[in-house]
Amino acid sequence: MGAAYNCYYATLDLTTDERVEFQYEGTHLPFSSGNFSQRSLVDEDVAYIGVNPEKEQPCVFIYDIKAGTMTKGLTIAEGYGFDRITLVDNADKE
Repeated sequence: MGAAYNCYYATLDLTTDERVEFQYEGTHLPFSSGNFSQRSLVDEDVAYIGVNPEKEQPCVFIYDIKAGTMTKGLTIAEGYGFDRITLVDNADKE
């Protein structure tokens, strides 16, 4: 994990090159540590975005792509962090 908190999440319109940083309750998501991570995952119309901020609890934000809304999901105890979110598929159980 890198020492600097320099990673952030945004959407990028590939046609116009417009970049919009994700926000939660009117505030940009906190900058995260590290130089490499897989802390985001898209499953159908939902994006799960994990952040490891410097002065807040690590957490996962949930972005509804169609509605354009962000909610706060899982939080992790301060002092812990994560570098990867992985989808576990339970399709066999249906």
